[in-house]
Amino acid sequence: MTIKKIVFLIVMSFSIWNYVFASVKNIDNIAIIIDHDMISKNDICNLFNAFNMNSDKDKYFQQQTINNHIIQDFIKNNIFLQISKNNNIFVSEKNLDDFILNVHKENNISLQDLKDNLIKNNINYDQYRQIMRQNLMIYILKSLINKQKLSVLSEEVNSLAKQLYLKYKKLIKYDISIFYIPINKFSLDNDFNYKLNLLKKLSNILTNKNISSNLRKKQENLWIYEKKIIKVNLRWNDRFPQILINYLNSSKKDDVIGPIYLNSKLYLLKINDTFIKENVKNKKILIRFIFIKKNSLNKKIPLKKIKNIYFNILKKRMSFYKAMNFFSEDNDVIKFKNNIRWTPLEYFNPKFQKIIKKLKINQISLPIEGPDGFYIIQLLGKKDNFPKMSFFKKKAYNLILQANFNKGADNFISEYMNRIYIKNFLSSQTNIYCNNR
Repeated sequence: MTIKKIVFLIVMSFSIWNYVFASVKNIDNIAIIIDHDMISKNDICNLFNAFNMNSDKDKYFQQQTINNHIIQDFIKNNIFLQISKNNNIFVSEKNLDDFILNVHKENNISLQDLKDNLIKNNINYDQYRQIMRQNLMIYILKSLINKQKLSVLSEEVNSLAKQLYLKYKKLIKYDISIFYIPINKFSLDNDFNYKLNLLKKLSNILTNKNISSNLRKKQENLWIYEKKIIKVNLRWNDRFPQILINYLNSSKKDDVIGPIYLNSKLYLLKINDTFIKENVKNKKILIRFIFIKKNSLNKKIPLKKIKNIYFNILKKRMSFYKAMNFFSEDNDVIKFKNNIRWTPLEYFNPKFQKIIKKLKINQISLPIEGPDGFYIIQLLGKKDNFPKMSFFKKKAYNLILQANFNKGADNFISEYMNRIYIKNFLSSQTNIYCNNR
């Protein structure tokens, strides 16, 4: 979790804290009523502004969809906090200190960095402690709700661990086209079915291999124009919202996925292409190299001389160390004989990565042309810190446990919400206008 996301959660929690524990409620411009309490539109706008400043938005989902998620989470957390308050859930100072320390450690965030970001959002450290107390109260309540109900099947853990392993091992980028049609939730079922059939027809056009690609493209453009289907092209993206990840995991080039009904829209996904490369983030190498600037080649060091040096090293007529010293009198040549250290492979460009991965220990590379000069590389060592399967099983277990934890709490709150009065005046608004901070 990045510090920006943590700050957004803190701003959200701060708004909830003010709402639940404030002694005076502002009744002007009411946005939501929960039982006997009210939330103002200003509270909601503060959350929208905090999200816009501190979160990465998915450009292909309209802002209204994001806003609806924020409002729903806000309502649920408000109710959780009300229940916690009514049931006298208590958090000691020691438990609060331990909780805050744990958050800092898990997210690798220093206290000073956090304070600096809090100041930017007009929250002081005492308010932050109040917010963290509130979050811990909600967590305790959720734990009580889920007591003796949580279970994780080994089959689920093994399946998810394998997916995490493959995802970690390979980096996949997708070139995707997204087609969607907004659905009016107050419309009749036959309108939904009509729009569903429009996307099914489009799916048939996109997957029709009996016609030329040019004709297929013309039919696609004509259909989306006539039926007012919205199309968004995403070029080589590797970051997608979690709601789409499950659909993409087993997809390949030219696949058409959907229709998918999500957040009052029908979606169709077209996989135009995929790019898969090995994840080298955990690989480190130990190398030394000779570098010859290009502007030296026309002066003192001809290219032929560089190749001769390479072959002399290869045939063991000259050591790599001696070859480096061979250029010691020339100020135009940069050598790194005393700067040998473990370096992440990802620091090198793709061309160098490909060559280095093929080298064996102590093997010398052919002269490699770079934008600034020529390199002769010797690989001295390599290591791969790729996590073991036990790491992925532990991560999978925690993810499934957390999902079951949230599911149990959500089921409880959904049933609870059916027994109380909730009126969301914003749900009928097509757009919610807020002044940007």
